[in-house]
Amino acid sequence: MTTTSATPTRSVDPASAGGLGRLLHRLIRRHTVPGAQLAILHRGVTSVVVAGEERHDSGRPVVAESRFPVGSLTKPFTAALLTTLAGEGEVDQDAPLGEQFREFAALPGALGSELTLRHLLTHTGGLPGSHPAEQPPADRDQYLREAAATVVCPPGTAFSYSNVGLVAAGRVAELALGMPWEEAVTSVLLRPLGIRAAFVTGSGAAAGHVPGHAAQPAYGTARPVAQLLPSVEAPAGALALAAADLLRFGTLLADEPVRPRGPLLPPPRVTEAMRRIEPNTDAFGLADAWGLGLAHHLAPDGRTWVGHDGTGDGTSCHLRVDPQEGTVVALTTNAGTGLALWDDLLAELGEAGIEVGSHPFTRLRGDAPPAPEHLLADCAGTYRNGATEYRLVRDPDGLRLDQGGRPFARLAVRSDLAFSVVELTTERTGYTGRFHRDPDTGRIDRMQVGGRLAARW
Repeated sequence: MTTTSATPTRSVDPASAGGLGRLLHRLIRRHTVPGAQLAILHRGVTSVVVAGEERHDSGRPVVAESRFPVGSLTKPFTAALLTTLAGEGEVDQDAPLGEQFREFAALPGALGSELTLRHLLTHTGGLPGSHPAEQPPADRDQYLREAAATVVCPPGTAFSYSNVGLVAAGRVAELALGMPWEEAVTSVLLRPLGIRAAFVTGSGAAAGHVPGHAAQPAYGTARPVAQLLPSVEAPAGALALAAADLLRFGTLLADEPVRPRGPLLPPPRVTEAMRRIEPNTDAFGLADAWGLGLAHHLAPDGRTWVGHDGTGDGTSCHLRVDPQEGTVVALTTNAGTGLALWDDLLAELGEAGIEVGSHPFTRLRGDAPPAPEHLLADCAGTYRNGATEYRLVRDPDGLRLDQGGRPFARLAVRSDLAFSVVELTTERTGYTGRFHRDPDTGRIDRMQVGGRLAARW
């Protein structure tokens, strides 16, 4: 089934084989994705197509208004909210947050005196990737104090992707405006954009959203799964949106003339600030660089696209924007295998002349010979990011990653210290990373895995 949104649209044919609707249907079948939406703005033409079902075997078709849990694609919305507030003088992006709010002054060590909003929005605050507890406290201030007990690096010195950092940014919005994050992002950003979002947690969850699925392509089946995001982490991942909503937000990030206009929308200077590459944002394994809440991706033709990716429980959603050309590509899927669908979609669009920037998650760029034996020995050891521990063991087959006391994956390390993580049970490459040397001693003292920095313990 292919439908269009309420706004009349025309199809963009991405390849000679057919239009976007046929392409999307083919891709969801290939990757056992129950349902998906695809929205593209290209050369002034907007196309919105859908395929499949909201819930596997339910008979309930995906429509243009179906809202998918977008996971970490919530983060650029939180960043746009905070950058707007900074532009209005509600918060200072570069003054220590501890000087502006007593709640942040209570954070331990340098975080209480040096951490800034800019650090939070660029993942350079040194905060761990996640809270150490499986069931974190509901109080956001307590959550931050506990999560900040173990820092990854001093604020402002290195990139390390952090859900905790965006939870902290959401708390800044609450303190600045005196209202919950959900209300703040709705009133400042979503409502002016004409977006009616759902939330996967909290009171907004009652509005309804598409379930995610654990897909099994080998058997052609998909099992619905619940969204397990704690309410306290809503600013990092609670939004549920349609692809057309993501496209509408994406047009904010483009240059004129496609950018929507309105007295309540963030002015162009806000989104221009978000798009600028920030210092110390080497996001290896995730992106080519980072701005204020936005990843930067280099396309094959040399253009730089901005955007973000998001995975909820059993969902995979993606947004890319070419600010200069005004092209926007947004995809929502209700299965984890949507990431592979995204990769295939980008290949098809590239063949049609739309070369979308996207940093590969599961393969390394370039070539380098395998690491010699002595280098593997130098890399072995234990590394930590907050409560997450990576134990690398040297064995006759190379370098093994143990997690939870059990062998989990093998690292294919290159001589340039970059590596792929190959899961032992599936032989699938899950993500990439690299090791870092201390510039003074030359000792390997950190590893960067999927954008997260872990220090040798």
